[in-house]
Amino acid sequence: MNLLCPLPLDRADRPLLPRLHAALVAELYQQSWVALAGLTLLVGFLRVIVAEAVPVSPWLGGVFTGMGLVIAARLGWLVFLTRWPRRFPSVAGRHLAFIAGSLLTSTAFLALNVAAFPHLGPYSLALACICEAGVSTTAMISMAASPLAYLLYLLPMLGSLVFMAATHPLAVHPRVFVTVLLAFLVAQLGVSLGAHATLRDNFLLQLKLGDLALRDPLTQLRNRRYLQEFLEKEALRMQRSWHPDSLAKGHPSRNLGLIIIDLDHFKAVNDSHGHAAGDEVLRQVAAVLLETIRKPDLAVRWGGEEFVVLALDVPRSLPLIAAERIRAAIGNHEFRLASGEVLRLTASLGYAHFPFLTELPEQLDWEQVLNLADGALYRAKHSGRNRAVGIVPGAAPPERVAETARNLEEGLEQALAAGLLRVEQPAIVET
Repeated sequence: MNLLCPLPLDRADRPLLPRLHAALVAELYQQSWVALAGLTLLVGFLRVIVAEAVPVSPWLGGVFTGMGLVIAARLGWLVFLTRWPRRFPSVAGRHLAFIAGSLLTSTAFLALNVAAFPHLGPYSLALACICEAGVSTTAMISMAASPLAYLLYLLPMLGSLVFMAATHPLAVHPRVFVTVLLAFLVAQLGVSLGAHATLRDNFLLQLKLGDLALRDPLTQLRNRRYLQEFLEKEALRMQRSWHPDSLAKGHPSRNLGLIIIDLDHFKAVNDSHGHAAGDEVLRQVAAVLLETIRKPDLAVRWGGEEFVVLALDVPRSLPLIAAERIRAAIGNHEFRLASGEVLRLTASLGYAHFPFLTELPEQLDWEQVLNLADGALYRAKHSGRNRAVGIVPGAAPPERVAETARNLEEGLEQALAAGLLRVEQPAIVET
């Protein structure tokens, strides 16, 4: 059984489980701020209610001090995660840390019940039970994301309450009292599971809708918007890995290959065989890409007959190899149409590395590097098609190369002729 999602998921929803876990744990911590503030107030009320037991219970004051320290520690943990989230990124670790904090809080209530209840009159005992019922209800709402956390929170508190109520010297009907408390426990757990199911389904719906917005409906690949959002974060991480301070600390540098793929003469497919055939070709190209690229890499439909492949965490020699492998895979594929016809197509590819300049990794952003790959694609198209072409820095000062790459609209051919940029492609191209 999954500790965070004890209720079974549909098979189709299981791939979303890691992101669902992250959303549920984030919800736990988000609700904790208000829950801990409310808990502080309820503990204050409890202190007033059990005041008559303080003079006769030797360690009741220490219990309240311990409660205050536990609440302060949990608030401190929340502040730490808010300010430095990357220092503790594990979702499972955060969940276990939350459970540990909940257990500490519940154990403090157990100690309170043991220390105070033998010395309370019926009126104070009833008020204390009502107050703790309010605490458990507040916890149920704030811990809807994790029934396990709520169960481990509730059992010590309510278990000690049942025991102390049953053994209280003034209890007139202890069995009735215990039965009511046990019924309350079962009801709380049932409502907790219902609240968890509702919250989980809402998060699943949000994730599915988000996937629909970031996925191309024809090819089922990620779409242009997803690529843009992904690269905004990934590019920053890679640039930091090339920072001199990171290199001095021995952190491995990360490279990204941006490869743009454009089908050659695709318009002829639509004109000769119809748009349905063109759609089928695009679906099969997507399948070829997924079979050809490595598992860590990402294939995206950029628009029309253009696709983008991100080769992640690769040496700077790999994008050329990956681009040539993709070109050959598309050229060797038999595109079978619903009519029974078989088509042969080729593709032209352009690529560039990110960061483009390892000496000055922050000089060019990912959009400018993608523009360089697009320039390489343009050159592949106009030099015979069915080939992979890359644009790499030339033998010139990095500052001049960066300035040229940022203003590529002034002329790619001029930059190549001046040696500021250089073309990279296989020595032999299959046709």
